[in-house]
This record gives sequence, structure tokens and C-alpha cells, in this order.
Amino acid sequence: MRLLYKQIPTLHYGALIVAVVTVIVLWGTVPRHLLIGWAALFLLLSGMRLLLVRRFFSRERDDADVLRWRHQTTLVGVFSGSLFGFGGALFVSYADPYQVIFIIVLIFGAVGSAIVAQSAYPPAYATFAFFAVVPFGVSLMLRSETALMWIGALTLVYLLSQFGHGRHLSRMVSEWVRVRSENADLVERLREENQRAEQAVVAKSRFLASASHDLRQPLHALELFVEAQGQEQLAPPAEQLRRRMGASVSALGELINGLLDVSKLEADTVEAAPRPLALAPLFERLKAELGPRAEAAGLRLRLGAGRYWVVSDPQHLERILRNLLDNALKYTRQGAILVVCRRRGDRLAIEVRDTGVGIDPAAQANIFQEFFQAHNPERDSAKGLGLGLAIVKGLADRLGHELEVDSRPGAGSVFRLLLPRSAPGDVPQSAPLVSTGPRGLRVVVVDDDAAIRAGLESVLSGWGCRVAGYESARECIEDAARGWSPDVLLVDFRLREGRTGDADVSALRAFFKRPLPAFVITGETAPEPLRRIAAAGLRVLHKPLQPARLRAALATVAAPH
Repeated sequence: MRLLYKQIPTLHYGALIVAVVTVIVLWGTVPRHLLIGWAALFLLLSGMRLLLVRRFFSRERDDADVLRWRHQTTLVGVFSGSLFGFGGALFVSYADPYQVIFIIVLIFGAVGSAIVAQSAYPPAYATFAFFAVVPFGVSLMLRSETALMWIGALTLVYLLSQFGHGRHLSRMVSEWVRVRSENADLVERLREENQRAEQAVVAKSRFLASASHDLRQPLHALELFVEAQGQEQLAPPAEQLRRRMGASVSALGELINGLLDVSKLEADTVEAAPRPLALAPLFERLKAELGPRAEAAGLRLRLGAGRYWVVSDPQHLERILRNLLDNALKYTRQGAILVVCRRRGDRLAIEVRDTGVGIDPAAQANIFQEFFQAHNPERDSAKGLGLGLAIVKGLADRLGHELEVDSRPGAGSVFRLLLPRSAPGDVPQSAPLVSTGPRGLRVVVVDDDAAIRAGLESVLSGWGCRVAGYESARECIEDAARGWSPDVLLVDFRLREGRTGDADVSALRAFFKRPLPAFVITGETAPEPLRRIAAAGLRVLHKPLQPARLRAALATVAAPH
């Protein structure tokens, strides 16, 4: 209705022109009192329309009011159309073909222009067009002249065609109104979430964040099955195929993780909780995770944390350093990758140094942009996807850490992260790494997805672990009569019946009466679930979980002797 009433002022000015032109053309051929009376009624009706418009926009309306306004609009259409239809039949001189043509053009023009203005409410247009065309058309058909009879019939055909056009246009207007309303609602929701983000960016970010779990889950299973298959003795062609499949799965997982992280950064939904933390345990985890990869590439990887403490968010800082090391591993063919710490006043500079290909000065301004890769014009996925450094920059800015780059082509690169230093505090010492990896560990896996549970069991068994998989903590407790106790728990966060992994870990720790080491595996990216896991003192492993990261995590748990 609002759209319809917005068009009425335009019709008013058109009505003034029609009234003046009609009086001028028909003056002298139609009795003056009839012509002036018709023009007066025409202008009076036009003025009533303007009054209706003013009243419509000056008050609030409920559903009952809308129905009343529709009836009034339809009634105005009846009167307005009748002025054209009956006026034409009354004024026309059938002996004057020019006058007949003028009235036909007048009526057809009014009906044709009204189809646009009144298409928002088809009944109003239908009544106007019917009363504007039918009286005059019937008057022509009742004449004895064959030509006039045919003209009258054609006016009715024209009316039917306009009804068809009106219906089509009404559907288009309704669809436009619906889309416009949906867009307005979407813009409002996006503005409430983040006024600084553009609509397309926030829409993408919200979609990726909501789809995070569903996107990660199948990739998580694929990673596990590819790793499990690698523990089998395969023929060379099959082994080559498995490695290619593993590389593709890893690249896809990296892309999804990167897109989700970039989306969260762009939508400003990344939450940080800086606190004092020791660098040594963090560096140990990174060395355990990335050391085998560096060794396989013939590179030396050294991380020297000393006894330094800094103020940062542990999870985000680990992600920054992992991405920098991953970037160095991809672009270093020989030599070494070093992570060193240097004091700079009240700050600490963590430097990631490599002997790789280096970066041209002209490209250094762009390396933190999404999907930019200075040394990968062919878009080889083995060299990454161009999201790692963008995430590093976004997280560093979010944490308030300064990031510097020194690099020359052929002379390697230095990425320098400046953080506030902190006084040493009390922190639990990391468990000694087991030289044989996780072999011999007794692991309980809790996951309600049978495929993922089977994949984890297969991978862990291949590493020499003793594994028991369950759908829930309750099922594990019921099976505890076997008389063995686990060394570590791997628990999915989102379980059936509304259960969560942290609750199942608490139940298992209570049953076994000791604080079992536990890792919660999750595809969640929303801050609240991650805060909940951290509050329970649990380590997080994000889906899709790369086997190397799982192995490094388990390496921090000492196997029994």
C-alpha cells in the first residue's frame, strides 16, 4: 500500500494536464456545462486522492486499517475510471472520427499509465481500467456502423491485454517488494553485527562461521582415513595416489581454515584474552609438530625461547607463529629456519628467520593481502593459498602486536613480532616428550560420529596406541569393568543429546578419580564454545585435525613404563 500511495501525487499532476487538454480539445463540441462539470469532478477526485495520501502517511496502520485503505483505493478507482468511460461515451460525437480517436487515445493513455502506478495493488487498477474502457467500448459496439463496432470490440480486447500485463507487472512488483524487504532486513542485521563491515563481507563471514562445523567434519574424517591408509603397505602406484589424495585433502582443509579465520577477522568477531605466558611450552609444541616436516625437507628447524615470558593470547600467538613457520617451510629449499627472541626495551621481538627465496621490496606491501603470493603465479596449492600471512597480520593487529618484515630476493626473510614482556610466573611444566611418540599410550576416544571414531581408532592403533572408542562418556564408564585405565582422553566437543565434550571429560575424570590429560576436538569457531573449553582447562584440537598435529599433542603425554 505504501508503494501505491507514493505514486498518487504523480497521477495528480498528470490528471491536471489531462483535464486542461480535454477541455481545450472538446470546447465548442460538447455542451459547456457538461464539460466544465466533468472537469470539476475530475479535479475534485484528484484532490481527494491527495487528501487520502496525506492521511495515509500521517498515522500508524494496523491490519484492519490496511483493509480499509484498500477498499477506499478500489472505490476511488471506480469513480476515476467512470469519469473516463462514461464521460467518453457522453461526450463523443460519433460522426467526428478525430474526436473518437482523441477519446480513445485519452482513455488508452490513462489506462496504460495507471498500470505502472497502480500495479502494486491489482484490484485498484482492475476496477479503474474496467470502468474506463467498458462503458465507452460498449457504446461503440452498440453503434450501427461496422467500423465503430469493431473499434469497440478492440477496446475490450485491449482491456483484456492490459489485465494480463497488469497481472505480470504486479507479480514483478511483489517480487521486487519482497526482495527489497529481505535486503532491508539483511542490511539491518548486518549493521547490528558489525557497522564497519560491508554487507557482502559480513554475509560471507556469517555464512562461513555458521557452516564451520559442517565443513570441517567430513574433512576431519578424510584426514584420518588418509593417514590410516598410509600405515598400510601399498603398491607404489597406490601409495603415490594416496599421497596425492592426502595433499589435496590438506590443501582443502587449509583453505577452509584460512577462509573461516579471515572471515572472522573481517567481521571483527575474533576475541582475544591476553595474559602472561611462557614461550618455552609453546615453542616445544611447534617444534614437535613441524620438526618432522622440516627434517623431511632437509632443513634445520631451531626454536630458542629461553626463559622469556610475554603478554598475549596463547591460542592466537600459536597460530601466528605456526603460520610464519609454515610459510618459511614452503619457501625455503635449503639451509635453516630459526626462531629467536631478542629484547627491545619493555618488549620482546620474536623473529622467524629463513634462508628461503626472499621477497622483492615491491611485493612486500602486498604480502599480507588475502590470496596474494609473490612466488606462486601458477597457483600451485603445494605453496599455499595466500591466506596464512593475511591471518598473521589480522591476528597481530587484533592483539596489538607490531609486525615487521625484512627480506631481500635470494637472501631469505625475517618476520619480526613485537610483544610486551612479562615477569616470569608459575606455570605447569610441560610433560617430557616421549622419544617413541605416542606408542604405548592408552587412549579413550569419545565421538558420536562412527566414521570419525573409526578413523581415530585406526590412526592411533597404527601409531602403537591402545585405543578404546565410545559414543559417550556414559558408554565408556559402563565398559570400565575391563579393568584398564586410560592415559589420555580425546573427546569431541559437540555430542548427541546436547552433551558437550568438556562435560564428558569431567565425568570421566570423576569416574577414574584422577585428572586425566584431555584434548577436546572441535570444529567450532564461535568464541563462546572456545571460552568454555578454556575455562575447563582443556587443550583444543581444531578440525580438520592434521595427523601431525595430533601426534605432536599426544607426544606431550608421557607413556607409561
